[in-house]
Amino acid sequence: MSRMLGIGSVTVDQVSVMEGLPEPDRKQEAVQTWHQVGGPVPVALVQAMRFGHTATLMGKWAADMNGGLIEADFAREGLALHPACQQAGGRTGQASVWVDVQTASRTIAYTRTDVPPFTPTDLDILDLTSFDLLHLDGWAGETAVAAAEQVQAAGGRVVLDAGSWKPYMDVLFPLVDLVICSRQFFEPLSGHDDCGLAGSALLDRGASALILTLGHEGCVFMDGSHTLHQAGFKVEALDTTGAGDVFSGAVLHALAELMAWPELLRFACAAAAHKCRANGNRDALPSLVDMGSSGG
Repeated sequence: MSRMLGIGSVTVDQVSVMEGLPEPDRKQEAVQTWHQVGGPVPVALVQAMRFGHTATLMGKWAADMNGGLIEADFAREGLALHPACQQAGGRTGQASVWVDVQTASRTIAYTRTDVPPFTPTDLDILDLTSFDLLHLDGWAGETAVAAAEQVQAAGGRVVLDAGSWKPYMDVLFPLVDLVICSRQFFEPLSGHDDCGLAGSALLDRGASALILTLGHEGCVFMDGSHTLHQAGFKVEALDTTGAGDVFSGAVLHALAELMAWPELLRFACAAAAHKCRANGNRDALPSLVDMGSSGG
């Protein structure tokens, strides 16, 4: 069992499942709706906890209705929180997610929280030497950089889920052990749709190792010396929302278990595929029992 720290954005998602998406200026009835707590880092941490690890989160939200939903959800999961996560005043981040039941694809409109992010001094109350893994999404960039420096100096490993290019990422890239990113990140940043060329461009920015995620097509690992491809697993997908975050959570577990790269990639792709078979990002999260205890 490893102890993990995450620094990242947190949202409340209002998910609506529909039989196809409505055209402009048209209404459409939702087949299902639900609220869930989202964000790349918290979902990944909860997934890692389902695999047996412990985790602490540094995220920000307001003391509003959505903030209450977030705190109640994390309390149920047993996710430890930095004392300064909730702040009076402001607005909690939220997202409207439309899922097409026919294709399991999703469209997202979101607003970020206006609560100020953490600063490096907020790290002082934590013993960063006690964490084996640090998981980031680039939010609170200056704090993420400071945490990455300290965790690496203490022998821990740092993982970055790069959803979009954010301030301080040029400093952060050389400080992380593994960058996970999708086409929505690596294609516009590198100017290439070819994984080999895109990966080489990101490695040139200072990344030590990369996993390029390709949705149902699987993923590609690159570290400058090796390139590995793992095909995606075919499942009857109901909801792909959060699949990438589950992938990252499975990567965190695999790193903690010292899996070899081929085994890690297979395990992470299997976990993401398993999540897509059910709705939501809590009940749909796989356990080690679901994964056959080995990720096969």
